[in-house]
Amino acid sequence: MPSFISQQCLHRRAILLSAAIGLVPLWLEQSRYERVARFALFTFDAATASAILAFAPLSSGGDVPQNLVFLSSRTEYFYVIVATSILSLSPALVIWTGLCVVAGLAGATAWIVSGMDRIVSLGDLPASPSREEVLAVLLNPNFFGIPVRVNEGVVLGLVTGIAALAVHRARNLVRANAAAEAGRTRIQQIFGRYVPPQVAEQLIQAGQLATQQRTASILFADIEGFTRLSETLPPPQVIGMLNRFFSAATAIVDERGGVVVNYIGDAFIAAFNAPLIPRAIAAARDLLFLVSGANLKGTDCVCVNQQPDPCPPQGAHSISASKNCTPKHRPRGQARCPHAPG
Repeated sequence: MPSFISQQCLHRRAILLSAAIGLVPLWLEQSRYERVARFALFTFDAATASAILAFAPLSSGGDVPQNLVFLSSRTEYFYVIVATSILSLSPALVIWTGLCVVAGLAGATAWIVSGMDRIVSLGDLPASPSREEVLAVLLNPNFFGIPVRVNEGVVLGLVTGIAALAVHRARNLVRANAAAEAGRTRIQQIFGRYVPPQVAEQLIQAGQLATQQRTASILFADIEGFTRLSETLPPPQVIGMLNRFFSAATAIVDERGGVVVNYIGDAFIAAFNAPLIPRAIAAARDLLFLVSGANLKGTDCVCVNQQPDPCPPQGAHSISASKNCTPKHRPRGQARCPHAPG
């Protein structure tokens, strides 16, 4: 009993020592020795598992042949070590660990075989063995299945190769996604300043802007009398009024499926694709309601004509704004449309 207890204590100390050594790469993280420490750690793990396989006795109660260790589950430690190396996401480290594990298994096998006086294998069975003959060979203390050990080494090599390939593909996928996201962010930062969000999104998804020819409705809106208005207000109030107006107007255009193409002083231009007229007219009505006097804080002096300009550009509607909708408030120098009534 005391020898069994001492053996258990020895195993626990070995496990604690291995765990402590496993923390070394964490201490060396972000240093130039981190990579070397990881390789050294998995080399140590493979060597430790091989030493346990070759030297640790199966029982402290008597002289048990060491070749019977392959009937236990100790060889499964090698698979755990390979699986742990996958967490590093390093194909080179996975391959290195697999090589160390296969070499450790081969070394432990060679050491055990070298200490055996006689080897009994499946080759010692007759052509058509009986049940007693098979049991006599398999249960022989000197039995050692070399082909089984070779197959186990091949399986460990295959598992290592598959794991390394999976890690390599995962790294490439992560890098591709990171590069795509970086490119997307870069395009948004650069082109988002100059083009509408919808155009920037198309550029991100397609990689280029395809040439398109479409029939569209163009909405032009500006504040009539803005020059006179800006002369009577402090600059901060003018800027605040424009910011509130453009923010609210852009939200209306976006909600109606349009795109604000450009801002020009106190005006902006919006484009609408199919359905054409309904969306543009709906947006124009929303803008009329927006600047009706009580719906845009700080801009009660701005109101909009309730009728479209009788002389809009081809395919466009113009919305002009003034304090009240009478002809006498038309700014100086603005040409009067010959088709306008009155």
